[in-house]
Amino acid sequence: MNIIRYIFTSLIILMLYSCFASMSMEFNSARTYARIEDNLIEAEKWGLKAMEVEPENSQIPWFLANEVYRPQKKKDKVAQMFKEALKRNDSNLERPFKSGDQTISTVHQAIRNEAASIHNDGAKLLSRGKKNKAISKFLFSMSLNPGLIENYLVLSDLAYENNDIDEAIEYIDKASKVDANNIQLIFRIVKYAKLNKDYDLAISSLENITPTDDEMKIMIDREIFMTYIDMENYMQAIDHGKTLVDAMLENTDIDDLVLSEASYNLAICNRYKGYELYNSVVDVINSATDDKGILQKAETLNQNGRVYPKTILEREIRNYQKFIAEKRSLGELDHPDDSVINLRNASHMMTDVWWDGKNVMGKAKVLDTPSGQVLQSLVSAGVSIGISSRGMGSVSESQGNTVVEDDFQLICFDFVSEPSTPGAFMMKEAKEFNNKVFTRADKINRLLNEVLDEEV
Repeated sequence: MNIIRYIFTSLIILMLYSCFASMSMEFNSARTYARIEDNLIEAEKWGLKAMEVEPENSQIPWFLANEVYRPQKKKDKVAQMFKEALKRNDSNLERPFKSGDQTISTVHQAIRNEAASIHNDGAKLLSRGKKNKAISKFLFSMSLNPGLIENYLVLSDLAYENNDIDEAIEYIDKASKVDANNIQLIFRIVKYAKLNKDYDLAISSLENITPTDDEMKIMIDREIFMTYIDMENYMQAIDHGKTLVDAMLENTDIDDLVLSEASYNLAICNRYKGYELYNSVVDVINSATDDKGILQKAETLNQNGRVYPKTILEREIRNYQKFIAEKRSLGELDHPDDSVINLRNASHMMTDVWWDGKNVMGKAKVLDTPSGQVLQSLVSAGVSIGISSRGMGSVSESQGNTVVEDDFQLICFDFVSEPSTPGAFMMKEAKEFNNKVFTRADKINRLLNEVLDEEV
């Protein structure tokens, strides 16, 4: 039986040799052992010999990779043979095949097609959290097909996640050399630019894209719109967003969720723009008088003929800072006939007070309330508005001046049309108020502060 088998094998080899006379006997033998004898050990032996005999034939390493090593799941050997085949002259495949719409007819084409499959294997590994194995696949895929830009992009993302910015940029640069106009690449550049707050680069990169259809133009415009939002440039975002939403409404292919998102973001931009109008008066008290930022003056005769001793003001400002910390430092437009701050009439909130010599300085934030809107409108119109303190306590006469006594309690700071001093005004005496504003807890805090001052 062995003799018959030997004779049969020899006949097959002779037949293949006659059919592929241009190929070496070693290569023909390797194929025979792999395809007919199912003897991969002999096929490998003769295949390796064939590689020495035909050093430029790319079909031999291609054969060894697919018909000898791949069935044995020797992935490293497969990779080695693919790389070896790419070093050799390209040659026609024995059996051309289709990959999508493309006909694969040469060894090099086939290997580059393999690169895409290997990239997909890497993507699957990455989705399962096997990052290191995935990276090996991407690198291998890149070595087989340097023109497969997806490898550079995913490796750049992984490098960025590891805070290796230099490596991430290096992969992006390599991708740019492959295809600088690749849409995915440009959007990746935009992504990194926005993360680094280089918004000018992001927008210029997007504007340099030539859209091929209306949907791509909408996609680009949407990204520009979102970039303006990231910049907090709401005016530009609004202008761009209006055009974007109109284009989306005219395009029936745009998903309703995408349209809803753009419309919502446009609405938010308009709202933020409204906030900007109010927040533009963060230091609104500075516009009150020529002495900008002054809330009150110590040891100075005001237009009402009153003098505030500095020691008393220091105590009250210290206690008022407690209100600021607790965000209870509200004020109203004009002084009401009551010591109680009416929440419905609140127009602003003091955010800071401090001393500058004998001057009490401060900052205020305009509130988005009906009274706050009135205040905002007045300031925007250029109306000169004063700042005036509201308090309660008694006074005494001294050397022709009315001096505020030690029982003075500061309530708040209101915006008024006629302050008594530059940025400062004393409201009515305690006897003229119908009720008191300070709670029992406030009084206890005041007493504690006074005790602490005495100990110091």
